[in-house]
Amino acid sequence: MKNGPELTEVEKKILNWLNNILLETNKLKIDDDLIKNCSSDLKINEKKIIRILYSLINKKILVPYKEISKNSLLENDMKKAIYETIEDNPGITINQLNSKLNLSIPTILSIILVLNQYELVKIEPNENIEAAQIFPLNTLKNQYKNK
Repeated sequence: MKNGPELTEVEKKILNWLNNILLETNKLKIDDDLIKNCSSDLKINEKKIIRILYSLINKKILVPYKEISKNSLLENDMKKAIYETIEDNPGITINQLNSKLNLSIPTILSIILVLNQYELVKIEPNENIEAAQIFPLNTLKNQYKNK
């Protein structure tokens, strides 16, 4: 099983720094201040930080304008429960997730869209969105079960 794209040591260092920021603030806005702070804390040139952020975005490890990284995505209990239910029930519908997890349709749908954006699930459309089937694209059980 492939565990995702290979990261350079500098990418890992920056991603770790970003994850620490997320743990402290629960928000990650990629802007000049973030780049300057990262550069100052890690002693890495700002242009190199920008290139690495771009690389992490291209590898779909970091999604711009989101408050989460792929590494921290399933640390949220609700997202993890939805993902694991999809993993255990490939082809499950949003209505079925609603019944199994007792979460609202809008909550489930918003999380499914995030999981889809991170390429963890695939949505098979249906005229009725609540009947759309959801399939896992990668199995992450081994990676996240023990967290």
